[in-house]
Amino acid sequence: MAEDKKKAAEKKAAPKKEAPKKDAPKKDAAKKTEAKKTTPKKDVPKKTEAKKTTPKKDAPKKTEAKKTAPKKDAPKKTEAKKTAPKKDAPKKTTSKKSTAGKKKGKKYEYDGPTSDVKVNVYSIKGKKKGKINLPKAFDTEIRTDLIRNAVTVARANRRQPYGPGLRAGFRHSVEMWGKGRGVSRVQRIKGERRGAQSPGTVGGRKAHPPKVAKNWSKKMNTKEKHLARMSALSAVGQKDIVEARGHKFDEDLTVPVVMEESFERLHEETEESHTKAMKEVLEDVGVYDDVVRAEEGHHQRAGHGKMRGRRFRTPKSLLVVVDDLDSMRPFFRNLPGVEVVSPDQLSTERLAPGGDPGRLTLITIQALERMMEW
Repeated sequence: MAEDKKKAAEKKAAPKKEAPKKDAPKKDAAKKTEAKKTTPKKDVPKKTEAKKTTPKKDAPKKTEAKKTAPKKDAPKKTEAKKTAPKKDAPKKTTSKKSTAGKKKGKKYEYDGPTSDVKVNVYSIKGKKKGKINLPKAFDTEIRTDLIRNAVTVARANRRQPYGPGLRAGFRHSVEMWGKGRGVSRVQRIKGERRGAQSPGTVGGRKAHPPKVAKNWSKKMNTKEKHLARMSALSAVGQKDIVEARGHKFDEDLTVPVVMEESFERLHEETEESHTKAMKEVLEDVGVYDDVVRAEEGHHQRAGHGKMRGRRFRTPKSLLVVVDDLDSMRPFFRNLPGVEVVSPDQLSTERLAPGGDPGRLTLITIQALERMMEW
């Protein structure tokens, strides 16, 4: 029993002695844990501090740089953007307007070349609706000699033949008194002293009257005729030449006066009082003063012309070129001096009456489109 107690005591003592061995790892673990704790504590703060300090030092720099950069750059960009659209906005708007005008005017575009000269397009209220290039024909050199020659030829070819009748001057009963009376031996009307029928006698017939068979026409080269018409058309677009011819219109107008397409649809809006409606339109556009000038210049012709169906003479005023001639003619027939024609009826004499170039002309968009092929 005693031995058993000793063995039990030894067994109890042995674990007690081994306990510190078990405690050793605890100490080592504690040391390790402490080391671990201390090392991360010592290292971690350094790393964390480094991390914290580095981002703190760098972050504010970056953030400040970022903040300052956009602050410095942003206003520039924003200002540039703001200023750019402000500067570009009108350009874009104008381009939109111009494109809009082109879109509207696409049906009026033409294949032929155009002139660099631009004129305004006016509405029936006299407002500017945009600009349009004139045809290339308006760049033709103005040849006054060809214009005058073409007008002379046109008048000569339009002249009708005339002459006296076959028995003119022979329809008298005449006799000759003969010798012995101390008077000339000429044929005289019977019972009177007045001479008759002889060409050299006072009161007699004409010796060489005009013949009906005489040819009054003149010739002109085709190319010269064409060049004269183009030259007269070019003079229509010269404002100083139009003013020098005596026409009266507003100073702000561009010549020729181009009207928008609604001008030819005026008959759809007005059923009656065509002259009154057109008078209002011409007053709004600024060309009615020239119609007044023609009305005031209406006078009676001097000479025998007033006995031959041409008693009165009226100055030439506005020339209106339209595409739909039948619907537009009633608007102008009571306005003195105004002519309404289609592009096919344009001639040198109409563009330059009397051979003087520079007639005040009003053209619609539709008519101008047809003239682009010239």
